[in-house]
Amino acid sequence: MGDSSKKEKKEKKEKKEKKEKTPDKKRERDDADDNSSKKKKARTEEEADPLEGLSYADMQLRCCEIAKPLAQPDLQRDVFTLVTHASRIKHVRRGVKEVVKCLRKGNAKDGVIVLAGDISPVDVLSHVPALAEEKNVPYTYVASKARLGRAAGTKRPTSCILVLKERAGSAAPKQDADGVKEASAAFPKAYEKTSAAVKKELNAFLSSL
Repeated sequence: MGDSSKKEKKEKKEKKEKKEKTPDKKRERDDADDNSSKKKKARTEEEADPLEGLSYADMQLRCCEIAKPLAQPDLQRDVFTLVTHASRIKHVRRGVKEVVKCLRKGNAKDGVIVLAGDISPVDVLSHVPALAEEKNVPYTYVASKARLGRAAGTKRPTSCILVLKERAGSAAPKQDADGVKEASAAFPKAYEKTSAAVKKELNAFLSSL
């Protein structure tokens, strides 16, 4: 009789403990699901194109007052493609400091400068266009620093990119690396097409001043 009572008490205690633990496990699962959803959402936001569906007027509104000439939507797409190819085969210089250094040393002669129009404060790169004009290097603005950074192969927003026709001062990439072979084949044609379009838009803009 005593043994049976003890057994019943033990079973009740085990059931109670099991019941108390169940919500904790559920909370742990819910927390894990919540974290997974947040990470998935963050990845989706990173992968989303900030310029998707925007008209040229909308692109202009998101840019600072000095972002001229702002490339037309079709040209912006070509510019991002060119930057992607150039980054994979190491034909780029990233950041205002590196780009300005190349300009001043005369190493950007056969190059195209791409500037982010939504940079703030504008003083960060306001001196670059004048220096580029002085050195006769074409430049254009695009409407998103995040999109420019992604085209250059980084998750960080990028304010300024110099695409070089010929690689200078850096080791050649391994041809078996991801996308390098395709980029090497596509780059020459993309460079000629895009640089010509950038020059045409820039000349039209400068002539209108």
